[in-house]
Amino acid sequence: MSEPNIKLNPTLDKNGNPTAQVRMTSTEDQQKCQMEIARYMPIMLLPGIMGSNLQYRNGWVKPSKKSESGEPAKDVENGEENQDKDWEELKKETVEKSWMPPNGLLKSIGAAFKDGLFRRVKARHREIHQELTAVDWRGPITHIPKNPIIINTKRLKDKILKAGEQRHNLKMAQLQKSHSSDSWKISNEQNKYEEWKEKWENGEPHQNELTEEELRFRGWGTVHADSYQEFTVFLENNLNNLAQDIRDVAKTSNGNQNGAHCLSDSDYENFVTQKKDTQPWKAVLARIDRYIINRDKEQPKLEKPLSEQESSVEAQKMLAEWLKKVVNYQFPVYICGYNWLRDNAESGTGYSSRSLEFLESEKEDGTNFLFGPSDLNSRIQRALEECNSEQFLILTHSMGGLVTRAYAKKATSDEPGETKNADKICGIFHNVMPATGSPAFYKRLRAGFSNEPPPRRFYEYFTPTLWLNALKDAGFAGVLGFTSRATSPILLNSPGAMQLTPWPNYTPRRFSGDNVSDPNAWLYVADHKGENIRFSFNTKELYQNYDRWFGLWPTKPKNLNNGQQEEQMDRINFNPNGTKTYFQKDKTDAEIFENNFDKVKLFQKNHATYYFTDDNKTRISFCDSKDHLTWDTIKWVSDRNFPEDLTKQELIEAVLTKPEDSGPRGTVKMKLRGEDYFLHLAEKKRTDRGDGTVPTASGEAPITQGFFDRKDVLVTGDKNVGGYEHGSSYNLDETRHDALFAVLESVALRGQED
Repeated sequence: MSEPNIKLNPTLDKNGNPTAQVRMTSTEDQQKCQMEIARYMPIMLLPGIMGSNLQYRNGWVKPSKKSESGEPAKDVENGEENQDKDWEELKKETVEKSWMPPNGLLKSIGAAFKDGLFRRVKARHREIHQELTAVDWRGPITHIPKNPIIINTKRLKDKILKAGEQRHNLKMAQLQKSHSSDSWKISNEQNKYEEWKEKWENGEPHQNELTEEELRFRGWGTVHADSYQEFTVFLENNLNNLAQDIRDVAKTSNGNQNGAHCLSDSDYENFVTQKKDTQPWKAVLARIDRYIINRDKEQPKLEKPLSEQESSVEAQKMLAEWLKKVVNYQFPVYICGYNWLRDNAESGTGYSSRSLEFLESEKEDGTNFLFGPSDLNSRIQRALEECNSEQFLILTHSMGGLVTRAYAKKATSDEPGETKNADKICGIFHNVMPATGSPAFYKRLRAGFSNEPPPRRFYEYFTPTLWLNALKDAGFAGVLGFTSRATSPILLNSPGAMQLTPWPNYTPRRFSGDNVSDPNAWLYVADHKGENIRFSFNTKELYQNYDRWFGLWPTKPKNLNNGQQEEQMDRINFNPNGTKTYFQKDKTDAEIFENNFDKVKLFQKNHATYYFTDDNKTRISFCDSKDHLTWDTIKWVSDRNFPEDLTKQELIEAVLTKPEDSGPRGTVKMKLRGEDYFLHLAEKKRTDRGDGTVPTASGEAPITQGFFDRKDVLVTGDKNVGGYEHGSSYNLDETRHDALFAVLESVALRGQED
């Protein structure tokens, strides 16, 4: 009887090639060695709103004609041919930075002053606009895995060579145009390029360059580095080369010195035994106990973070079984930055052919072309091809969950011609997804990004971390805008952002005990001091009255020569430049807004009751924290009491006489029954819970609406179990452990069999 083959478990060398060790034997030893090459399982990470870097091209034109109403006249001759000409003109414009949030405390402070105080409203509107922006791949890559996965396929190598050639051609063109360029600069650039090309063609690039090129092609430069890159490093460091880690433990457990033989059951068990009290394995084991082994048992309330819980023997055995399948994979992490200004349906399934996002992917000037379209569907297709993989995982943050829902809905569609990738989805993990929107959007639209901190107790103001976090938050707020005048031209021109308006099926928890009869009402109007709620509105009512004083785009009076008043749109809050993009120059402001608004309503309608629930492939987590207060509802508070007999319709029809005063509370002045009333937005309530942006009501909506069982949801949130702030949730260990658990579970249950 012949001896079975010796199975070699390879690791990846610095060039990404599989290697394995084996002992030399005599020629009489005919036993064969069999190398088992690990499969790739790409992980797709989608950031939240404002988490993706954007670039823009200046494609603004001044309207040459005016209609009787003051709007630009329609250009009836502007057809497809003229749009093509417009695009040719747009391609000549220089690519500039549009949105790239600061990394680090000092840069955050600088952004708060530079962008917050000195960046004009018109500049924000011009540079941060959905029609003229695309994902920027040039962001900094500041965090590198200790053992980065290098795919190093011929397909990727060819892309890198082509990218290098295009960068070289672009630089040569710039040097040749420059009157100050000397011939030696041109010659030096040519020599540097030839040397670089030879190294890459021979497969001998510098290790640091190889790693950065690899990570850039995987999209690491498309997102805010401080928010996401540490998390992606965590994933790669803990998921890859697991086989080698297990063999390292086996050296002391069973005398297997060379690490070349096939891993045995005892090797996996010994690895788990040794690692069960160290992170992240202790955290994973605790989650196996809680969410799988003890799922159907009554769970005690956690008194400390889940990652600090002791594990059972059953959980240790289950993890050992999981690892037998997980070690067969390498997990290259892709970061899928997307244009968060555009419709989330487009970001998930494919951008319009008349968008800069689509057209940027087709140009060949060396800036964006080789990366291809940045919508999730295209990114997944390229990743599967690059990795020669049949399966993938998706991890999302905030708005990224909405993009993923759009992608999954189309992937599972029965319509002919749709991409059928549902069977390739190994698992999805949603974190802090605004499943039914967030009232915070309304506050930021009507009052900017200032005045966000929750009400605090006196002693809390002496906490150093409070001030450090406040400075970092100020940096983000400064880039987008502290006031409504700064933010509204961006948000109202962004279907993606507007889709975060509380959805028609948003149902607040009302932790504060507000007595309102309508379960879906979340916008209140209260008398003096805000204690007496007189009227309430739900999203449907808000949408029906979007042009009223409390709406998304309110009206204001315009004085005419005859002394009469006529209501008209407040164009300062929508189009402060008075210009049009190449793609919109034949439309009025009202038509542009209505088009954006239609996309909002359609997206919410199509996805209100859709989650990817096939084969229990989706895990979700959200924060339900008392320490991170969140707008569960929004309240307008009057400076004095309303008349007792005031009707709701009278309040709706009140005339806005002074819009937001650019203050932090969105103060408005309106005329009601011939008298002036001043109203402002109230601060967060001490009783409203969430993560600072997404309220508990929206985070848990997939549960309360019956799509997921509460026992299957990874809830972190109160001060005992790891509450966290929305934007930095993936910088918290508890959230990272949730994601790692979800990845391991998905691969163990649904990964391809050998």
